[in-house]
Amino acid sequence: MAGAASRRSRDLTPDLLEYHGEHVAKVKLEALERLADRPLAKYVVVSAVTPTPLGEGKTTVTVGLGQAFQHLGRTATVAIRQPSMGPTLGIKGGAAGGGYSQVVPMELFNMHLTGDFHAVTEAHNLLAAIVDNHLFQGNALGLDIHPLAWRRVLDVNDRALRNVVIGLGGAEDGVPRQSGFDITAASEVMAVLSLATSVADLRARLARIVVGYTKGREPVTAEQLHAAGAMAAILAEAVKPNLLQTLEHTPVLVHMGPFGNIGTGNSSVLAAENPEDVLAGSSNLRKQIENVRIHGVTPVVAVNVFPSDHPSEWQAIEEVARQAGARVARCRPASEGGNGVVELAEAVAEAAEEPGEFRFAYAEDATLREKIETIATRVYGAAGVDYSPLAARQLEDYERDGFGRLAVCIAKTHLSLSSDPSLKGAPTGWRMPVREVRASAGAGYVYPICGEMQTMPGLGRHPATFDVDLLDDGTIVGLS
Repeated sequence: MAGAASRRSRDLTPDLLEYHGEHVAKVKLEALERLADRPLAKYVVVSAVTPTPLGEGKTTVTVGLGQAFQHLGRTATVAIRQPSMGPTLGIKGGAAGGGYSQVVPMELFNMHLTGDFHAVTEAHNLLAAIVDNHLFQGNALGLDIHPLAWRRVLDVNDRALRNVVIGLGGAEDGVPRQSGFDITAASEVMAVLSLATSVADLRARLARIVVGYTKGREPVTAEQLHAAGAMAAILAEAVKPNLLQTLEHTPVLVHMGPFGNIGTGNSSVLAAENPEDVLAGSSNLRKQIENVRIHGVTPVVAVNVFPSDHPSEWQAIEEVARQAGARVARCRPASEGGNGVVELAEAVAEAAEEPGEFRFAYAEDATLREKIETIATRVYGAAGVDYSPLAARQLEDYERDGFGRLAVCIAKTHLSLSSDPSLKGAPTGWRMPVREVRASAGAGYVYPICGEMQTMPGLGRHPATFDVDLLDDGTIVGLS
């Protein structure tokens, strides 16, 4: 998801910025206190219907929408995630938007930026090293190594690292055990950093991270391992948001990354005119509108127009959206920039003035199972949930350990409302298989992993990496 941030970013003065070259700056956290008396703007969340594998244009629409508000004489700031280089060099190339609705400089945005992802990787893996050193030095806390929850991370798609055995060699090479790698975007440290409201809050959240349990089922935290302080120090710069701009000079705050395998990219394009097919697939749009309303939010449907689309298909989408009670507007962010998104911006501005009150889909005092099953049935349309023996045991342990109060974030395929990527539209009657449940105690949620969802992606036969190169003059090419 992406969104539009507070108007406070418009009041940033040079003394609140730390410049990284000519085009990027870090925003000092003291800006929060300095600008505390400024009025807050509306926060607009840009989500999407179930996408094609390469995405449906959330970033492009978000950037275009931010630009369009300027055409209406309103102030707006775009707030988006930093791309993970795993997917950028793997499945889809860059994630800066498209056409005339892009974040610039695109090359810096997609490649390293100011190094925040690397800081997350270092902080995460420092904790992993401290865990294994604790085992090697005698395991004074009595950590049970079968299994240990804390794996390692890399910002790369590498299926060969999903499951590994570490500590092989001699007695000085550590304690042999099974472990694995996730992609950096899936790290709890990434989630902690994105949720932190201050340096103190960051430090406190890192301290609460649970790396494993003793044989007596007592959680062992990063604080107990004396790792949280150094992790916070590594993240001291990464906690500051990055400030960039769009092609039309709308400010863009870039901070943190996507979770796991969340796909972003360019819009899908229909090969031939067929409004009947659009209407046949409209159940997905209707369900997505319903899901927005479940959370107390006013929906606006953006029809992301591409030259090869057909007016009859746009009309079919608009008809479905209006019948479902949503505002709807066409937009052309890639081909026309902010000027092509003015109609959408007007609809969003109207919707933002409507009264609303965000709410969870489940009762906050519900059990973890009740929360999971409410999301599965009410939001995704499942008939029920099937837990593997491992997942059932983990949920029981988390409830007993006092984590039942945490929120739930479902990790499943993005290619379907269900957990099966082959089920399209708004399928019902299926059952959601939960194979594993992980707790991000520092971030404040539990996430069930469903079906074949992977937290370390692999590369295809022709990954985007093959198309990226550096020319003799220093220009990076191949990022789209």
